[in-house]
Amino acid sequence: MPWRRPKIRLGAAGMRELRTFVFDRSNAQCENSIDGERCDTRIYWGSFHLAHMEGRGRGGSDVPENVLAACPKCHDDDTHHRRKLEPHKEWKPIP
Repeated sequence: MPWRRPKIRLGAAGMRELRTFVFDRSNAQCENSIDGERCDTRIYWGSFHLAHMEGRGRGGSDVPENVLAACPKCHDDDTHHRRKLEPHKEWKPIP
């Protein structure tokens, strides 16, 4: 069987820390790319979604490299398979 990286699952405290890190990294703007450009939607602490690019159910981990700060519309489009989440071109998972 081929070797696979273990999934990283965070508890409540770890998810709060990840959420804070990702929000700070985003500079309060959705990190998703739409047609090659960064989504221009402003996000706020209470309104943004911590969106996994590789879903947890598909083996994605709770790490900065796998999550975006997404506006509700971009996250909804991904959830309903209308548009896949993709980080904008200047995105760096760990600045």
